[in-house]
Amino acid sequence: LYKLTALWGGQAGSLLFWAWLASIFIAIEVYRMRKHGKLYNSYMLIMGLFNATFILFLCTFVTNPFEVNPYGLFPPDGNGMNPMLQNPGMIIHPPLLYIGFVAYVIPFAHAFASSATHDTSAYWVKTSRSWSLFAWVLLTAGIVLGAWWAYVELGWGGYWAWDPVENASLFPWITGTALLHAAVIYERKLRLKSWAYLLALITFELTIFGTYLTRSGIMTDSVHSFGKSALGIFFLLFIFISAAIFLVSMFNNRETLKDPADFNFISREGIFFLSILCFVALTLALIFYTMLPVLSEMLLSDKISVQQSSYNLVSTPFFIAIFLLAGLAPMMSFGQMQAGKLMKTYLPIFICALAVTIFAIVTGHKRLASLILTLTAATALFSFLLLSVRMVKNGGVKVFIKNRRMAGVVIVHIGLAITAFGVIFSGNYNRELAMTVAPGTSFTFEEYTLNVDTVRHSEEANYYSNYVPIQVMRGDSELTKMYPEIREYANRPDQVFGEVAYNSMLKGDLYVILNGYDLSKNMIQLTAIFQPLLSWIWVGSIIMCIGGLLGMTHRAKES
Repeated sequence: LYKLTALWGGQAGSLLFWAWLASIFIAIEVYRMRKHGKLYNSYMLIMGLFNATFILFLCTFVTNPFEVNPYGLFPPDGNGMNPMLQNPGMIIHPPLLYIGFVAYVIPFAHAFASSATHDTSAYWVKTSRSWSLFAWVLLTAGIVLGAWWAYVELGWGGYWAWDPVENASLFPWITGTALLHAAVIYERKLRLKSWAYLLALITFELTIFGTYLTRSGIMTDSVHSFGKSALGIFFLLFIFISAAIFLVSMFNNRETLKDPADFNFISREGIFFLSILCFVALTLALIFYTMLPVLSEMLLSDKISVQQSSYNLVSTPFFIAIFLLAGLAPMMSFGQMQAGKLMKTYLPIFICALAVTIFAIVTGHKRLASLILTLTAATALFSFLLLSVRMVKNGGVKVFIKNRRMAGVVIVHIGLAITAFGVIFSGNYNRELAMTVAPGTSFTFEEYTLNVDTVRHSEEANYYSNYVPIQVMRGDSELTKMYPEIREYANRPDQVFGEVAYNSMLKGDLYVILNGYDLSKNMIQLTAIFQPLLSWIWVGSIIMCIGGLLGMTHRAKES
């Protein structure tokens, strides 16, 4: 399996994989649209092939995946993949991200076809909706699997470091989320048309920009990026040319893209518009922070580093606003809504959310920012739970099959709120203890007693394992056994690689790292970490993806 992953593990092979995916997606869409207007289809195909041809150009002239190996046809056995890449995440995470990135070319091509043919009806958002959801779901799964991979492999107890390449995958996910919201208003009310077109453009260009950050070598501080290459200038040129073509076509439709003047913010479309503004502003802020070290080094010759705390500080207000708006949206109707009716509907939801927040305070969680996030995330959760209850009350459980589009929306947002709880509590209330113990002794961490055995050794297929069995007790009962280890790879004699041990529970994860040992001195160095509600991140993300896939199965009428 890891030999297979070599296709996307390197610079040239991953671009070939990208070109292959683009060709498949365009072929699928050409077949699906075969009975529709030829002029529209031609413009859609032109933009799709423009993207595929660009990637093929890179594969042919810049980074050739078929370049002859300088060592001959049968080279000596190499070092193999970096041990950190020898993880199941390598099999799934990169392909999911690539698929999510590449699939956004289809909504972009539809938006261009609509603009180029001067058809600014809701046809393009309806017909490309499944692709937008497909790309969003795969990108969600790819990002979360990458976070899980970092959590189990890197041995630092976290899952998201605001690394520039991590951020590069997040940019199109945020604007892709905004695109889905803008498309709803476009389809239902023929409003926010310019926003829908621009978000289709921005999301697509951010997939290319993210690829530029990863492959140009400009992000020297990232553990994820490829080495320096000549690719960077080509990606920037492609972004400029494709964006210019698209914007010219939009400019030619500027009169038909104007929204009616009677826009009301106390309505569902008003809430969606405010959400879109938050998504876009958050993306701009994150891009600025991500590029600040590079720009400062170029312009000031003095590199400014951006810490995780800075990212958390700038993003928290946006997430608070997004969760609050998400909690309001299901209670709102299209058009104008009376404030009194909204308050009457919203009051029980707010009371339930406030009860959750008070419970968090009583149980010792007292950081202001996390409590506000908890309040707004709980508001979103109870709002969509109430909506699901109403749906079942009016149409029975089968409504989740009959109205798959709305059911998908509800499930996605419930999953988002669950994920938010995991992020809030694991990020703000994790506890850590570093210990040096003798083999055969115990130490207490939180409510657990960890009985540490001596270091043991085993020889595996391509590495030598040094591990410590640890019996975890809760009270008088054994909870689990954990085996943190240090691996020594024969072809990398100067490096050792840690493999963490963790036990996931509903209340949180117990996470143990073997930092080192010296049996001559009778000591073992361990770090134990407790991450509250961390498994909620994975569970909530799975629920989000299920909701997105369910929503994909709904086909809107395209006329």
